[in-house]
Amino acid sequence: NCQPGGRSARGTARRGRRKHARGAGVCVIGMSMTSRALWRRASMAVHEPGGDGGRARAQATRARSRTSLPRFVLAAVGVVLLGLSRALATAAGVGARCFAWTPTPSTAPAPRPRAASVGRLPRRGQGDAGDAAPAPPGSPLVDAAAAGDAARVGRLLDETALQDAAPSGQTALIAAVAGGHDDVAEQLLAAGAPLDGRNANAVTPLIAAARYCRDGILARLLRAGASVRSETRSGSTALIAAAEGGCAGAVEQLLASGADVDHANAEGVTALMVASQEGHLEIVERMLDAGAEVELLTGMNATALMLASQRGHSEVIAALLDAGANVNSTDYRGATPLILAAQQGRAEAVSLLLASGAGVNAQRADGVTPLMMASQGGCVAILEELLAAGAEVDLERDDGGTALFFAAMMGRGLVIDKLLAAGSAVDHIARNGATAIKMAQVNGHALVVNQLRAAGASRVKGAGKALDVNDLFG
Repeated sequence: NCQPGGRSARGTARRGRRKHARGAGVCVIGMSMTSRALWRRASMAVHEPGGDGGRARAQATRARSRTSLPRFVLAAVGVVLLGLSRALATAAGVGARCFAWTPTPSTAPAPRPRAASVGRLPRRGQGDAGDAAPAPPGSPLVDAAAAGDAARVGRLLDETALQDAAPSGQTALIAAVAGGHDDVAEQLLAAGAPLDGRNANAVTPLIAAARYCRDGILARLLRAGASVRSETRSGSTALIAAAEGGCAGAVEQLLASGADVDHANAEGVTALMVASQEGHLEIVERMLDAGAEVELLTGMNATALMLASQRGHSEVIAALLDAGANVNSTDYRGATPLILAAQQGRAEAVSLLLASGAGVNAQRADGVTPLMMASQGGCVAILEELLAAGAEVDLERDDGGTALFFAAMMGRGLVIDKLLAAGSAVDHIARNGATAIKMAQVNGHALVVNQLRAAGASRVKGAGKALDVNDLFG
């Protein structure tokens, strides 16, 4: 479960977008299934079978004898939920997520400080949109510009006055720039298209050019006087957009034109932070050369070093440390870069941070340590490195749980062997009475229960009854 370093920033971003899209789909599908189930129950007046499977017929019989009022209520609720689910299915964006309940919320991964959004620009190469979706019918100039159809754009400009915006707010110039159609962009500029015209998300042509590495048209826009200080609705500038897209040429042009290297968007994210999170080493180094401040904080108190550490971008981590980044800074939960790297299984980043003086026994506000995160994730390489660096094996979380508890909860047999060999107390009791063997038992890890018992752990009291993990740990 050790994760590779962040060598492919764009691949990581694509996987993240697919994951978020799947999360949005799960949320919507789950609601749709719930609403449809309610509708079926209302129309048939039959309850689903219970967990033992033996009461289904009796429940169905009782349900058929009930009055119509419950059926009416269920039907109404079902219709409302079904309509809402369909609306959500239409509106669900890439960033939507479906959060599952976890047995130990305080040990779940911290929300990742997000990189800047530049106003929901289209993906690189999409020439048919300058927003999140294609412009609607009724905007022929925008459609022609997005398609790169210079002849049609010319005819439309000859036939009518310049109508640069579609009903969606998308502009023809942004559509041409985003699609990489420099000739069409030149046509539109010559016809008087506004340099700083904005779409519905306040994206300007310059921001679009920066995000998609359109260096030629970017230079043309800058020469014509496009503002490098324009911001999207989320507060991102062209420089942040270029850093997010990995567009080193655009970054160079924008800095030379006076772009503010430390401008932060509405989430407190700067261009250096975005480049660090995405692993764009060349841009990180250029930002540092331009005097970017390495210790600025996002809205969640994350630094550029934390963002790079979470993603495992070792070369970026080294560059930030060389520039004076604090290796033991803490985010809003008290997590250090080392805790974040261990949590995500970034073995190479862990090695680099330890070599740079990261506190091996640093504790989050809730007492979680790097060793606990490595134990939970099952990354033996990180675990061994932390132990070799002097990690205390039985440091306690605020509820008294140790690293052994995390390993037992997740069924990490090899990690348990390593912890026990390092001297972890097999029968340590947390403040709420939990033990490692109880954590293994309640989470269904029978082999780990036997493993701990063989190591001398006491038998689980009340093993025949169901246990609530929240009563045991967290």
